Amino acid sequence: MHPRRLLTTQAYFGFLLGGLPAWLLEKKSIVLRSSDSDYLAAVEKWMGVLLPKMRPHLYHNGGPVIMVQVENEYGSYFACDYDYLRSLLKLFRQHLGEEVVLFTTDGASQFHLRCGALQGLYATVDFAPVSEGIDFVSVFFLAKINVYKAAETVPQGVLERGKSLTINVTGKAGANLDILVENMGRVNFGRYNNDFKGLVSNLTLDEDTLVEWEIYPLDIDGAVNHGINGHLDRQERSIGSPLSYEAPTFYTGRLSIPEGIPDLPQDTYVKFPGWTKGQIWINGFNLGRYWPARGPQLTLFVPRNILVSSEPNNITVLELEHSPCTTQACEIEFVDKPTINATAEYENDAPQLFVRDIRLNHL
Repeated sequence: MHPRRLLTTQAYFGFLLGGLPAWLLEKKSIVLRSSDSDYLAAVEKWMGVLLPKMRPHLYHNGGPVIMVQVENEYGSYFACDYDYLRSLLKLFRQHLGEEVVLFTTDGASQFHLRCGALQGLYATVDFAPVSEGIDFVSVFFLAKINVYKAAETVPQGVLERGKSLTINVTGKAGANLDILVENMGRVNFGRYNNDFKGLVSNLTLDEDTLVEWEIYPLDIDGAVNHGINGHLDRQERSIGSPLSYEAPTFYTGRLSIPEGIPDLPQDTYVKFPGWTKGQIWINGFNLGRYWPARGPQLTLFVPRNILVSSEPNNITVLELEHSPCTTQACEIEFVDKPTINATAEYENDAPQLFVRDIRLNHL
């Protein structure tokens, strides 16, 4: 018996600007997920490529797909544009035919179904979540992480989305001002979906607008690969010199899976006691962002297939704000169970804006 599938092919889904390409924001007045002509033109162009590829896999054509989703939780969206839903229905019927069952998904209330449902579309409510891991490792590992020296700079803090900040910086004439813009994704839902990045307004020094910015991407992958390949001399590996643990810094270490334990490696979780916010790579694989200072998720899932038992596993951590490290080696933990619903207190009273010269070639 072949498994049956529900297929979600809608243009929008709840992640990173709704999965929509950021170039749509070139038109600043565009209304995403609406009958805006420019938005619909992009949807029709994309679906004109995607949906014909899906048609052979529909159930009535001998494939596993029994239902196709055309929108996701639209009843919670501010636009409530029935012309948009009608356009999607027409588009999906055009490419997939009349036989397939098309559906929408919304919250379980009449309020959400009022704008999320449409005649001709089967209305459903949100399905239950599933765990990100299946098998757990009943073994506790501790990884020692060494610090690689950071550039000598003075970090000033962090400025988050949706907030404004005036900060007094004492410096010398001719000093460099560096701003690290972190890609935290884009707002994926609601009225503020048009989420722009970078310097979205002028930056001034006294009454002067600062111009002629040099904008460049950081070679994160190169830095991670450099650390994996061990291209560091003894001095660079030293953790005995004073460092700033308040600035963005790379840390690296090795995890050897103990011998004598059967069926390893297995799925596990990594925990960051005392760390604030950053990214972690295991054997070059970007595991994701950790942010225990904000919560509620305190662990990241580590699938077994990225771990090896034949040699030490390389671990690289980019801490963006504050690490628990002193001049001693610092630690992260590999644990057997996830912590994804913890309550974390978050204080955001300090002046916040990264001002830093990050020299990744130190790795």
